Amino acid sequence: MVETAVASLVALIVLSMISLSTISLTRASVGAVQRGSATGPALLAAQEVQQIISRAWVPNGTSGVTSMCSGSTNGQTPFGSMDGPFVPLSGTPVTSTDVMFCAVDLSSTTTAHTYELHFTNCNSSNVCTLELDEDPAYPCTQSCNPKVVWTTNDASDSGTPFDYYEAASGWTTPVPPAQVVPSEIQAIQVTLTLASQAYGGSRFESVQRMILLPNTLPSGGS
Repeated sequence: MVETAVASLVALIVLSMISLSTISLTRASVGAVQRGSATGPALLAAQEVQQIISRAWVPNGTSGVTSMCSGSTNGQTPFGSMDGPFVPLSGTPVTSTDVMFCAVDLSSTTTAHTYELHFTNCNSSNVCTLELDEDPAYPCTQSCNPKVVWTTNDASDSGTPFDYYEAASGWTTPVPPAQVVPSEIQAIQVTLTLASQAYGGSRFESVQRMILLPNTLPSGGS
């Protein structure tokens, strides 16, 4: 009987260890799936953002690109005279969650429009839709509505999704949006945080990209 009791105790310990190991492995697997389900969309969104921002264009007469850029979302304001591709927003050139800029079209290498990259439809948890709009060309007199180019759901606007770097900052410290000089922006660091609702709980994963702008190159990159 003593031998049976000892054997039973050992078996119970072994089964408990196996059970704990199984639980740990299951949790690790679920965590990996959750991270993957959030990281994948974040990577795709970062790629889209990098593609359009890297096409930011400084209007000039030597590049062979026709400017259809306007300084407003309704296309009724001429694009401002500046040395950079950015459009002032409500008195502030850029914000940490909303930026308008002139860029060569995604579907054309000879035309440029004003694009707005911003967060919209945010809920109480700061989970939003990240949206890229193409604004109508100046001068627009009718049907002057922005065209949605693409959207990404479950994006967080918390923190600073868009950080701006100028030569004066030495590329080490981002410049606060209210102090940014559009013509001196050399790079934008984009931090995209997307939520995943898979497997019984939300999880946030972030992807970061440092995007060099064309106005850092000779002749505005033209």
